[in-house]
Amino acid sequence: MKILELRFKNLNSLYGEWRIDFTDPAYMTHGIFAITGPTGAGKSTILDAICLALYGATPRLGRITKSGNEIMSRQTAECFAEVVFESQAGRFRCFWEQHRAHGKIDGNLVDAHHEISEVKDDGPGTVIESKKSLVPGVIVDKIGMDFDRFTRSILLAQGSFDTFLKANPEQKSEILEQITGTEIYSEISRRVQKRHSSEKDALGLLEAEASGIELLTPERECEIGHEIAEKREEETTLAAQREETERALLWLKDIETLHGEIASLAEESAKLASEMEEFQPERERLDHAQKAAELDGEYARLAEVRKVQSDDSASLEKLEEELPGLEGSFKECEESLKKAEQQTQKAKEELNQEVPLIKNVRLLDQNLALKGEDVESCAKKCTGIAEAIEAKEKERGVKEAEHSRAGEKLKGVHEYLETHSEDEWLVSGLTGIEEQLTYLLDRKKAVTQKEAEVRQVQADRVTCCERLAECVRKNDVLKKQVEETVKAHEETQKELETLLAGRLLREYRAEKEALLREMNLLKKIAQLEDYRAQLEDGKPCPLCGAMAHPYAEGNIPLPDGTQKRINELTGLIEAAEALGEDVKEREAAERESTSKLKELESDVRLVTQEKERAEKDLSDLNETLQKMRDDYERLKVTISEKLHPLGVDLTSETDISSLRGALHERLEALQTHVDEKEKVERELFQLEKTLGKLDGEIETQKMDLAEKKQALQSAQDGYTSAMAERQNLYGDKDPDKEEERMSQQIAKAEEAEREARNWLNLAQQRLTATKASIESLSTKIGERASLLDELESAFHISLHAGGFCDEARFLQARLTSSERAALANRARSLDNRQTELKAKEEDRKERLAAEIA
Repeated sequence: MKILELRFKNLNSLYGEWRIDFTDPAYMTHGIFAITGPTGAGKSTILDAICLALYGATPRLGRITKSGNEIMSRQTAECFAEVVFESQAGRFRCFWEQHRAHGKIDGNLVDAHHEISEVKDDGPGTVIESKKSLVPGVIVDKIGMDFDRFTRSILLAQGSFDTFLKANPEQKSEILEQITGTEIYSEISRRVQKRHSSEKDALGLLEAEASGIELLTPERECEIGHEIAEKREEETTLAAQREETERALLWLKDIETLHGEIASLAEESAKLASEMEEFQPERERLDHAQKAAELDGEYARLAEVRKVQSDDSASLEKLEEELPGLEGSFKECEESLKKAEQQTQKAKEELNQEVPLIKNVRLLDQNLALKGEDVESCAKKCTGIAEAIEAKEKERGVKEAEHSRAGEKLKGVHEYLETHSEDEWLVSGLTGIEEQLTYLLDRKKAVTQKEAEVRQVQADRVTCCERLAECVRKNDVLKKQVEETVKAHEETQKELETLLAGRLLREYRAEKEALLREMNLLKKIAQLEDYRAQLEDGKPCPLCGAMAHPYAEGNIPLPDGTQKRINELTGLIEAAEALGEDVKEREAAERESTSKLKELESDVRLVTQEKERAEKDLSDLNETLQKMRDDYERLKVTISEKLHPLGVDLTSETDISSLRGALHERLEALQTHVDEKEKVERELFQLEKTLGKLDGEIETQKMDLAEKKQALQSAQDGYTSAMAERQNLYGDKDPDKEEERMSQQIAKAEEAEREARNWLNLAQQRLTATKASIESLSTKIGERASLLDELESAFHISLHAGGFCDEARFLQARLTSSERAALANRARSLDNRQTELKAKEEDRKERLAAEIA
């Protein structure tokens, strides 16, 4: 890992924003540099900024949370730290920041933001993770170190270094292991020592056992070699016999298999013969069907000619039956045509007689329609004028009612304005009062927020007290555990020293190994009982030539004492090893308890500091809260004095937000009534003007109505005299309808005439066509009879040639193409199976004869 750039803002004593570019040539050229300066200059802050950007924590303060941020510079509202680093995984940017609510110095701390993103040369990199709880895991993945390892191997905190300088050699070793993370090598060393001891004990046992193994003499080794050679020759002979026997067994199995196959084929042949015998009627039916299929074309030609001859004969018979009826229908159509012509002529003569009268009636009707229009026009004008007079009178009544209501409304408005005359002050004074109320409401919210902060700090103080009590309790318990662990360790160590009696454990193991070798030697000597019996004092040993015989009879030490000593040593070694393991476990437990005790003491110090900070913050907040409350009450009294003329008492528990709304409502109500007064006065003026205008219009329209009624009476008299003349001439009949009726009669007569002529033409065509069809069919039937006789004779000859005695047998033998194909496939399948079975049977018999030979 290599740090490339560092940026931070408002951390400890370093106010404002700072940036250090480690890729600058000044750093890159020398390769090593130092951070120097007086105490409090901010040297450690630079290292804290690196840890804060990477892990959101520092070695001195631990993790920075929402409840407390001691690293943020005093009297500032935000801080951040950003580091750009490079590792084997690539180049990355880590960013951590935290600020106070609304950017205010006294605002509450909000939750910190922590993210890691990829750095690219060609543009902004993508964000890898922005969730605060997951960023440390990504950091570990990219760097390979968590916070503890980073602060022990990369950044050595001041507290740890001071502890290291004041420690003794043993403690320095432990601190170095903690800083460098090499505790595992001590554990490996202990396990290697334990493994070496166990393997050494196992080696001693194996050597003792190997010393009792008897070696073969050259004569015995040669004898065993001859026996092995004989056994190998015997094995070769038996293998050849076995192979020959297996070949014989295989030959017998092949013969037995061939017999079985021949029997199976014979059974299958018998079954096939039975199937072929059952299929024989179908085979004969197939033969007849195939012969009949050869005559299908000739029979189809004959059947077609028969059908055509039969159809033509039936058609000729039907036409001959229809011919008399067609001749009678032709005569009837001739009579109907004559009657239709006479009716048409009569209708035309009647129309010619009525035409002059219809013209005179039409002239009278036109004059009568004009007079009727005059009557209708005069009546409509009279009705329209009357309706207009009625509408104007209704409108006048409505306007008069509106005039009365407007007067009542104006009276109510005057009464309201007199009653609420004090509200006129709001027109000019509401804006200032509203601003003061807004400021008062903001002060109230600030007091409420500060009270909430006080309650939160009080709760934090209670929490700190509880945590402190819990940490003190755990500290006392852990101290007792450490004392008990140390005491147990010392007792176990003393017990081990007592058990070993001032000797080392390896000395007891060496003694045990020597006794084991001695025991093996005694066993070997006991096995040489015959040789030992031949030993004589003063005579040389036949094996080694020695003159002294320490193991002669009477001088052999008994093995019982040695075995008993070995058992004692074994028990002592096992007990010592168990106590040694116990000592190591207690040492580890003592170190673990001591480490936990140190961590707990550190927690106690931190919680105590948090409690002291909470108490100080609580005192400052209470003082600030009291000042805010006093300012709020003074402002409230001032505003209440201004609102007193309006009947508003602000000193009581009045909701300020609702008071603002009520004042606005009173002002709006006052302005509404003022506007209403002006509006009603304008409305009264307009209504009085409208009523005068309506009175004049009504009088004018009444005079016009009298004139229109006189004109209506004159038009009605002229229309009555014209109507009487028309009734005398033509009655109530309509000349247009009468003319249309006679025209329709003529059209119907002409249509009947055309229809009769069409029916006559149709009857004549049908009669002519029927006669021609009878003649044509008679000719064709005569010509086709000779052809039919020839086809019948030729087909009967073909039937006899195909083996059919008559046409009925031929039709009975016919099959469809699908039926013939199915029977042919069945016959072909049976023939193929018969051929295949014969070939297989001959093959198996030949193979059997060859095997037997």
